[in-house]
Amino acid sequence: MDPVHPAAPACCSWRDGTVPGRTHDGRQPLAGRCLAGWLAGGLRDPPGREVPPRVVVGGLSAGAAFAMRLGARLNDLAPAMLASALLLDPVATSTFGADLQRMARWRLLLALLAETHACNANHGALPSIRAAAFDVIALGARSTHLDAEGEDGDAIGRAACGTPQPAAVEALRGNAVQWLRGVAAQPSR
Repeated sequence: MDPVHPAAPACCSWRDGTVPGRTHDGRQPLAGRCLAGWLAGGLRDPPGREVPPRVVVGGLSAGAAFAMRLGARLNDLAPAMLASALLLDPVATSTFGADLQRMARWRLLLALLAETHACNANHGALPSIRAAAFDVIALGARSTHLDAEGEDGDAIGRAACGTPQPAAVEALRGNAVQWLRGVAAQPSR
């Protein structure tokens, strides 16, 4: 039996053999809601270990928008489980601002931003991030959208978005680690 929170969408079950949250045209608008339902319902990893009691959602680029969708729904289902959010050069979606606002009231939130570029939609997410009172760290000159990927970035990404510079990669990682240590030290809410 699937461990799914009772408030998760019905389509989040794996029992019928379909991919959860997938619509008839292949999009996955419910994927974040489904994952939140599984987390709140006691999801375990394949060896059977429990998910930690507090989680930080995060993502790079459009993955940050997915993380906000997941975090907003987890906030509804199991608010004590959601510790925080870390956004790496986010690109906004239509629900991004509302999702940020749903999470922002009681949590430490951080956005790490590269220089303005087409790859980060020219910082189109920044107004929503500021409205939600996120801490913002601008990584400065010569930072790229791919700094979070560092040496793992691919040739297509480098060609489109710029080559990550070691100093910028180190700055991003150092800021993220320092901030996550602060989150870990915070009591549950």
